[in-house]
Amino acid sequence: MLIKPTKEELKKLSEKLFFEFDDKKIDKIIEQIEVFISCLSKFDAVPTADILPTDYPFIKKDIVLRDDEVAENENNTQQILAGTVGTNESNYVVLKK
Repeated sequence: MLIKPTKEELKKLSEKLFFEFDDKKIDKIIEQIEVFISCLSKFDAVPTADILPTDYPFIKKDIVLRDDEVAENENNTQQILAGTVGTNESNYVVLKK
């Protein structure tokens, strides 16, 4: 059950936030809060007694991973890197300019 704020609570809150609302504006805000609360109260009618809480709303059973080919051959790795990097005589990787 949501509690509707009072006019005095809204005035104190607005002062803390450095807002200045007149009584007419506060009445309008209270009216909007009441509409919002009435919309939220419709959720109370949804039967949830037999539903377990979840951290994700959808169960995804069909997870298909792509088939990647892993290059385990050092020569293949050297071929891939040949166009982008080189090595010097001390076997340090040197970027080509």
